[in-house]
Amino acid sequence: MFGLILVSVSFSQTNNSIPNNPFDYKWLDQQFPIDTLISFDNDTLVLSENQKYYVINFWFSSCMPCIAEIKWLNKLKEEYQSSELEFLAVTFEKKELVDTFLKNNQFEFQQFYIEEEKINENALAIGYPTTLILDKSGTVFFHKTGGYPDEEEAEAIYKILSLEIEKL
Repeated sequence: MFGLILVSVSFSQTNNSIPNNPFDYKWLDQQFPIDTLISFDNDTLVLSENQKYYVINFWFSSCMPCIAEIKWLNKLKEEYQSSELEFLAVTFEKKELVDTFLKNNQFEFQQFYIEEEKINENALAIGYPTTLILDKSGTVFFHKTGGYPDEEEAEAIYKILSLEIEKL
């Protein structure tokens, strides 16, 4: 079975003369448009209050590339989480579905909910999975969309994000 996997990786760049690509991330080098996140435990996180770096992963439970990346995202968190770097996951799925999924799949990121309509209206994720890194001021300086449905190939997310985190 063959499948097409969209992978778009964006890094902060200062050359603004490059023409826009439909796969470019709207918020790259911009302030992330959502400042307050609500967890599935009803905890509120205000990103701008913490002066931290954030790795934010947009996912959903039937997305095969999302699932394949979880092992590697967990490894990334285990190795790099610190008082200055937090790992967050955002989904549009309801709590019951997420809870059921997480019973069988360990995903160590703190889980947050944003309505699918709000994700789409604000172009927070242009595909799934989408992973962002925000700097301490809330500016998106790294973006990756797409992935591999195979867990071995999905190790690429770990390698890519490790290189970016090492720059912090």
